[in-house]
This record gives sequence, structure tokens and C-alpha cells, in this order.
Amino acid sequence: FNYGGGRAVVCSLCFAEAPARSTTPAVADATARATASVVKSKGAGGVENMGVSAGPVITNPNVKWAQRKDRLLLTVECQECREPKLGIDNDRADGFGIFTLSGEGRRGGEPCTYDLRLELHGELNKSESKVSVSDRKIVLVLLKSTAGSHWPRLLHAKGKTPPNIKVDWDLYMDEDEEEEEAQKKSFDIGDLDDFSKFDDPLDKDVHTDSDDSDAEDLPDLIH
Repeated sequence: FNYGGGRAVVCSLCFAEAPARSTTPAVADATARATASVVKSKGAGGVENMGVSAGPVITNPNVKWAQRKDRLLLTVECQECREPKLGIDNDRADGFGIFTLSGEGRRGGEPCTYDLRLELHGELNKSESKVSVSDRKIVLVLLKSTAGSHWPRLLHAKGKTPPNIKVDWDLYMDEDEEEEEAQKKSFDIGDLDDFSKFDDPLDKDVHTDSDDSDAEDLPDLIH
């Protein structure tokens, strides 16, 4: 099975009630060890998975963000998360977008599992968003469902912003600056505005720019 973008194989455990029978201490001990080796976690999509532990679960990696009238620019810091499972969805009932990222990687040189879920202020255009994966970070251009005024905040929930989410001042631009740039016909946000350098997150063939990348295909997005 697939666990957070990586692959793990564990033995199947049957929890169905079986007819009463005697169990030797050796069998009971082996069963206890097998059961203890399996951990239960809740994935980014809210689905409970069974898998082998790959270190601590990191639900709050550092996220930097900026925006334009028609898009969000996100940078998620996650080391060596080469096969992330990315999800872009919308909650139509309450009118907000949902971005999820999960996958096995490293943090501080130790193995870990990344499991990020962001409920965004507004809805997203799932078909046009782009992603680029490297050894240290994942950069995304998420198009808003409709262009318009800047969002007052990144997240749907009001209140204090979590400490792991910060404004990307290198890419920050307010509405007046954006309009001025558009009027000059020189609107340019560098590499992030060149979609040819990004991959379609709905496409399996997402590239990585790591020098030691084996160019393996990424799994499908969560829908």
C-alpha cells in the first residue's frame, strides 16, 4: 500500500473473532510484537492509514506565502520529500480551498513523515495550479478560482496565524504595486510567473531539480 507518498509493506493482521483455541506463550509473544510494529495515523486527507512508523509526523512545516489577484505563491520547507502526495480541493459548502501535502522525508537529518493540511481563505482553481519539487522545498503556484481583491489572510480561520506560516517578503506585492506593474506592462514575478518551469500537479510526471534525482514519477494527487 501507499503511505504518505512512500511505500511500505507490512503483514496483514486479522482482527476478526476466531473460534476459541489455545495459544502458546511463544505465539502470543510473536503476535504482540507484530501488533506493536504497526502504527495507526491519520493522513492529510483525514483518512486513517496503517503503516510502519517513519519517525515523527510533522504537521507544521514552515510555509511562506505571497499572493496576486489571481494566485497564491506557496513555499513549503520539507527536506528530501521527493515523492510528495499533493491535494488541491475545495469545500463548496463553506467556500474555502484545501491544500494537503504528505510524504516521507527528513528533518534535522532524521527521517520523518510530513502531513500538512491548509484550509485556505478562498477557493482554488484545481486544473491550473503548478508545482515544483526540490530536495529542500516544494514551491507551488495555486490559482484562485476567481481573480479579484487580495485575500485578507491565507487561512480560512480567523485569529492568530500559526507560527509556521509567514509572509514571503521576497515575493510580497500589495494591490497598488501589482496594479502599477500591470500598467507598466512589465508585470514579472520571476521564475514563479514562468509556468513552463513548473509541472502540473495533476500530472504524474512531476520533476525534481535535485542533482541526485532519479526522476521517478510522483503519485497522483489526492482529490
